[in-house]
Amino acid sequence: MRGRIANAKGIGWAIYAAGFAIWLFGYLSAGHVPPFDWKAATPWWISSFVPNLEAELGLALMFASVIPIYGRAVHLARFFAYTALLVFGAVTLAWWGFLAWLIWRVIEATAAHD
Repeated sequence: MRGRIANAKGIGWAIYAAGFAIWLFGYLSAGHVPPFDWKAATPWWISSFVPNLEAELGLALMFASVIPIYGRAVHLARFFAYTALLVFGAVTLAWWGFLAWLIWRVIEATAAHD
């Protein structure tokens, strides 16, 4: 059992390393146009991390690497709670992103009227 867990963690870290390399390449190169318009939907400090498609793919791989790295740390009986926690975390981050965007828009609108 320990060998399978160590192997899954190794695969997870390999996925993370590949994702980081792809993200870094995308961050430092011109790359392709991203399918999601980050600059229109998020503040500059978020959109600066995903300037193109390659950076998006790299970030997706880095987030996906969490599953094999930490997935076996919980038993299958606790899988639902683990998944619920991940979904709750994602929804929380999305909500914070929306609030940051909303505050940003209010500040811009207030500054435009002054």
